[in-house]
Order: sequence, then C-alpha cells, then structure tokens
Amino acid sequence: MLKIGWASADVSTNEPVTIVGQAYERISKGSMDPTTVTALYLEDGGDCVMFVSGDFTNFEGSFLQELQAAVAQKLPAFDANKIILNATHTHTAPRYNLKRGYDKAPRDRVHIYPAEKYRAFLLERMTETLVKAYEAAAPGAVSYGYSSASVGFSRRATYFVDRGVNNKKGNTFAVNGHATMYGKTNDPEFCGFEGSTDTYVYLLFTFDEGGMLTGALVNVPCPSQCTEHEEFTSADYWNEAREAIRKEFGDIYILPQCAAAGDLSPHLLHQKEARERQVKLRFGDDPKAEKFKFPIEYYSRRELGEKIARAVKDGYSWATKEMYTEMPICHVAETLELERWQLTQQQYDDAAENLRDLAQGSFQHTDDPYADFKFNTRRSSEISRCEGVMARFEDKRETEPCRIHVVKVGDIAFTTCPHELYIDYQHRIQARSPFVQTFMVQLASSEVGAHGYLATERAAANKGYSAISYSCHVSPKGGQAMVERTLELLQQMQEEA
Repeated sequence: MLKIGWASADVSTNEPVTIVGQAYERISKGSMDPTTVTALYLEDGGDCVMFVSGDFTNFEGSFLQELQAAVAQKLPAFDANKIILNATHTHTAPRYNLKRGYDKAPRDRVHIYPAEKYRAFLLERMTETLVKAYEAAAPGAVSYGYSSASVGFSRRATYFVDRGVNNKKGNTFAVNGHATMYGKTNDPEFCGFEGSTDTYVYLLFTFDEGGMLTGALVNVPCPSQCTEHEEFTSADYWNEAREAIRKEFGDIYILPQCAAAGDLSPHLLHQKEARERQVKLRFGDDPKAEKFKFPIEYYSRRELGEKIARAVKDGYSWATKEMYTEMPICHVAETLELERWQLTQQQYDDAAENLRDLAQGSFQHTDDPYADFKFNTRRSSEISRCEGVMARFEDKRETEPCRIHVVKVGDIAFTTCPHELYIDYQHRIQARSPFVQTFMVQLASSEVGAHGYLATERAAANKGYSAISYSCHVSPKGGQAMVERTLELLQQMQEEA
C-alpha cells in the first residue's frame, strides 16, 4: 500500500542577506514573497523516496550532507540517502553560504546578515519539514499525467558568423563563437536558436484515503528567473504559480521541480514588443509591478504562473480518471565518473592573461558603499573564475564524480542530474525510457563533484557562456555517458518489476 506524507515551510527572512543568482552580489532589502521548502515522502513498504524542493539557486553538496545527518539523527529508521533535494533556480534566493568567488571583495562598509546564521536557520527549518513529511505518511493514492505550457525559451542565439573571431581571449562570460547567451536577434547575422525547447509540464497528484486532493508535484523545464536583478528575495514565478494553482484547487501542497533547462530561460529573445503589448493589455496596471525595477518581468511572472496553473488544471481533468493506491517504488542512487571538460593550454593562457588584466585594477571605493559592493563582488567573481580554470587545467584527473538518482514509482520514473542540464539530454533519456513518463530533475544536489552547466556537443562547438571552460566541468561525452547509465538503470528497474 502506498503511503504519502507532505510538509512545507516558509524560510523567508527580512534580514539583509546577500542574494544569489548573478555574477555580483546584492544585499536584500526584504522579502517580496515567501521563500519556501516543500517535502513529499512516498513509500510502498519496501522502498521510498523523499522529494524536497526549495526556492533557491542551488544546494551545494555540503549542505545536503548536513541535512542528511540532521534528518538521520531525528529519524534513525529512515535512510537519509533517499533524499532528493532540488532547487528551482530562482535568481533572487537568500544566500546560505559565503561562496568562493565573492570572498575577496571588501565587506566592511555594508551591513550583511551572516550567511552562516541564515544557513543554520534554513537547515533547522528544512530538517523539521522532512521529519513532518515522514511522520505524516498515511495511506493514499496518486495519479499522474502531463499538460502543456510554453514557459521556457532557448536563450542561446546563433549567428552565421563567429562572434569571437576578434576576441580570442574573451573573458569569464563572453567567450563567444557562433552562439551568444541572450544574444540579439534583430541582427542581420542572426541564424536561429541553437537548441530545442519543451512545453511539457509533468504532473503527479496525491490524494488522502477519502480521495481528497492533498498535493501536486509540478515539473517544468524552465528555471525561475524572470526577475534576476532585484534587491529583495523572491520565489520568482513559482510564487505566482502557487497562488494561481491554489486559487483553483484550494490550499494544497505544491512541490516544484525544474526539469532540464540549462539552455532555457523564461526570457523571450524575439517578438519582445508583441509580448510587452500582450501583458499590458492582459493585466493592465498592477500596483505591485511598481516594486520591480523592470515591471515587464513581474507581468511575465503572472503570465507564466497562470500558464502553469492552467496546465495543472488540464492535467488533473484527465489524469485523475486513473488513481493508484499501490505503486511499487524502487530507488537507486549511484555515483558516476564522467569525463571532465578537458582544458587546453590556450584556455589556461587566456585565463592567466585575464587574471593579469584584473590584477592591474583595484576594488572600488566611492561614497556609495552598496554600489561599490556590487562592483567589487563582480570583480572578485571574475578573478575566481580565472583562478578556477587555471586550477582545473593543473588538475590532471580525467573524470568528475556525479551523483544521480533513478526512482521508479509504478509506471513512471524520476531521474536526476546535479548540473544545469541542456534540454537535449532530457529528450534523449525520455525518448528511450521504458516507462510511461520519465520526469527529469536538474539541480538535484550531489554530495560529490563540481557541477555547473552540462552542455551538448553542438553548444560546445558554438561556444558562448554556459558552453565554455568557465562554465562547464563535465564534457558532452560525459553527459552522454550519464544518459546511457541512467537508461541502463531504468531498464533494469522495468525488467525487475
């Protein structure tokens, strides 16, 4: 018999924490909307899985290990290795660690709430949430399905000409070739978008013994980064999605997952004027938009939230015609050794030259300490990126460890990847999977390895941020090896059913 447990917590803070999601740090002036963590526990009496989602940019491996240890202490009967912790990849998340890369920048002239204090708070609240979900587990039923919503768009514009031909050295972001992230499309040399997109929204609904809807797992191939440069913390479009879904279904639990979307974003790169006209006519003047630096980004959040809610409603309308009180669960976690992104002597030399150029400058010190803080953290980040490339070149390891999860839940499956995974890899897995539906979850925290983007062969050839040495630790060949091993595990689970 299937048992289901839910729990959720608000982990927002109005303290002046630094905000994660850009190449520079911002200091929060408060919380725009709730930053949440949500847990869904499923067990069949033999195996289990604990899905955990948070409105954060990512969760580092050391935090996952701390969470596993804290939960194991509270729940000795539960295998904490069954936790799958994913981030929605909001770019307005409160920081819970002092990330290497920003640590060189002066901080003495600004007031910042210590990251270690927020981390302790987050860890405590998240541990409580997982314990509550586990202890709330009771017999119930699930249904599954999908619908469609156009949420994510390709963010890699390609060109007939090589944009990097006169900029061989590049910098930590603009090592461009035939592709540029967020490149201009009203350009005579614009060729098209590099990769595909995906409009599928995968859904898992849960019910109590009386058949009442208790929650929905919503898997969308798009990071939550409509509002990227604000000075407040926010869940981004997932806030509006939760509001719209609950308006339709009541106060149910909602667990968001970001499917593969390393080359996608909610920003439309062409037909911008048409979209701005659409949202203006559709939503009118919303006073809340005035709180945003770029009101169009707030309206985009509303639009995407409503799209996702309509998809959930549509999927619910037919998926619930089949409900399951028994769904065999099989959960396997495995550490793979994937081929590293091999760096060349030229890339090392370029990084060293960039570093020398940066060393000739200095940190900014003006009458505006907060503007200085942004400038200095950006400079610190660029220094760290150069140092990172040089260190990786000197590290002669041929592989990078990567922890993945593969979970069977009846006729559906979940697979994870800790990287920002290009959508093509998801399609390769889903197209060959033996299961009726296969959910992919990117940015699922891994206890081992360095992560970053996992680009395709095509992207690596085109270059541009997210497909260069500063962005990637695993090669496209390593990405395909992950695909093949994931498929092997899926096939084994299906055959052992």
